[in-house]
Amino acid sequence: MNKFWLVLLIPFIACNQSYTPKPKGFARIDFPEKNWSLSDIDCPFDFQKPSYLRVIEKKENCWFDLYFEQFNGTLHMSYKEVNDNVNTYVEESRNLAFKHSKVANAINEQAFINKKSNVYGLVYTFEGATATGMQFYLTDSTNHFVRGALYFNTAMNDSLIPINNFINQDVYNIIESWEWK
Repeated sequence: MNKFWLVLLIPFIACNQSYTPKPKGFARIDFPEKNWSLSDIDCPFDFQKPSYLRVIEKKENCWFDLYFEQFNGTLHMSYKEVNDNVNTYVEESRNLAFKHSKVANAINEQAFINKKSNVYGLVYTFEGATATGMQFYLTDSTNHFVRGALYFNTAMNDSLIPINNFINQDVYNIIESWEWK
C-alpha cells in the first residue's frame, strides 16, 4: 500500500518546475593555429601553405593534393603547360564548376588579378548541398595553368559550414600568395 502512495506522489513532487526545451547543439570544432610556410613542391610555382595540411604528390607532372586531415578534406590541384590553349583550359574549368549547378543554390564567381606576380584567375564558390565548396583556376595566360577543387569526404551539410569557411580562408591565402617561377 505504501508503494501505491509513493507512485501517486512522485509526479507531484517531480513536476514543480516548468520544462524548457534546450536548443540544438553542435560539436565543438578546434581549429588549428595558422602558421604558414613556403610550398616545397618541385614545380614551376610557389605558394604559402598552412602548416596543418599535408601535401600528397601524384604521378602526373605537378599534380598534387593538399590534404586537410583534421577536416577530412582535400584540395585537388592540377597543373598544365599552356601552348596557345589557355581558352580551352578556362572553358574546361568553367564546365567542371558548373556541373554542380544542378544541386547548388548559387555559384559565385570572383575574378582574381595579381599583376605584380602575373597571376590571373577565377574563384568559384558554391552555396547549397554541393560536393565542392570552392573551385578555382590560376594562369599567366602564356605558360602556366593550374586548377584547384576543394572536396570533403562527407556529405555537405550545415555543420560543415564553419569548417568550409575556415578552409576557404586558407585557400584564398594560397591563391593570393601564388607566384610563378
